[in-house]
Amino acid sequence: MIKPKVIVNKCEDYNVNAITDIINKSIKNLNIELKDKVFIKPNVVTANKQYIFNSYTHPAVVEAMVNVLRQHSISDITIGESGGYGIPSRLFLKEAGYFDMAQRIDVPVMDLNEHPVISVQLTKGKWHKEIELSKYIAEANFKIWMPKLKYHIFASITNALKLNIGILTHKERMLYHDYRIHEKIVDLLEAGYPDLVVSDAIDITYGFESAPYPVRLGALLISNDPLACDVVAAYIMNYRPQDVLHLRIAAER
Repeated sequence: MIKPKVIVNKCEDYNVNAITDIINKSIKNLNIELKDKVFIKPNVVTANKQYIFNSYTHPAVVEAMVNVLRQHSISDITIGESGGYGIPSRLFLKEAGYFDMAQRIDVPVMDLNEHPVISVQLTKGKWHKEIELSKYIAEANFKIWMPKLKYHIFASITNALKLNIGILTHKERMLYHDYRIHEKIVDLLEAGYPDLVVSDAIDITYGFESAPYPVRLGALLISNDPLACDVVAAYIMNYRPQDVLHLRIAAER
């Protein structure tokens, strides 16, 4: 077992070069060995250029991550997301600036609802016993989760573990998305267990998580363990980790 470690980095704004340097140094500090055939999962649950500006992982953080991978001779990189509400995720990806970024740095950005999936059994799942998982995720050799640190209206916080709601296609997304949400989140960790977490906490957000208000925290959370990262995130958001139910369930499971 690799010892869980979370690095809280000062990062005052969305400068791609500065973020690239921070991620590079953190990966070295974590002693992480990057592998080719990478899948990057940001949080783009919703976005709109006119009135929703802060609900998603900023593209600058993802662009910096791609820079780091290429500096380490990683060339097979895919970015993908399944957004909320049953609206085509490519619309939210476009509104969040991901397709502009993709064109600029020549990396594919996928709406996971529009590409092949495979059936994956969850041996530890309480509610989700089987899910349809993107082949890009299932076949990746290295998974990087890039959440946006936010308050959440009934899950308390959304960070690395909650990000896994977006590995589900729209067909399955809302299953158990009720009082069972915390157990659902932990179920999905079995299929969506990242090798690296880079959390956008430069602007954290409060209020309704899909259209929130930003607060400049000026930080990046980088970790080799999603639960450890979320424990630190909980403290930052002024929760005791044991009071965030899905964190407690994940620790017990």
